Amino acid sequence: MGAANDPQAPYNEPEWPEIEVTVTATLVKETVVLGSGTHRCTECEIEPDGSRSYVSFEESDDDPADLFRDQEKSPAEIFRDCEKIVNQLIKDGKHFYAGVSLHRLLDSCAGWEETELNVE
Repeated sequence: MGAANDPQAPYNEPEWPEIEVTVTATLVKETVVLGSGTHRCTECEIEPDGSRSYVSFEESDDDPADLFRDQEKSPAEIFRDCEKIVNQLIKDGKHFYAGVSLHRLLDSCAGWEETELNVE
């Protein structure tokens, strides 16, 4: 009784306004790229049949970041390609594809910025 006038009653508490939250997302991809150059074998076990069972190399003359850029697409390039495909589908009058809203997919591609390509 009397709860209708109690400011601490859950239905009498003020509604909090929505606030903006800044979020940073990090993408990680593990892949294998092929390189060439001077490699020095540091460990190698040869099986009786002559095959190598384990080989370990020191650092390569190749720059891993250059090898990655030559053989893989960065996330920013993937988003740009996705935007091109989605824009063409929308231009062709297809606003949904396999149950996915292409406008929403296009909005999701926007705003991604590649500030640094870190290849280890």
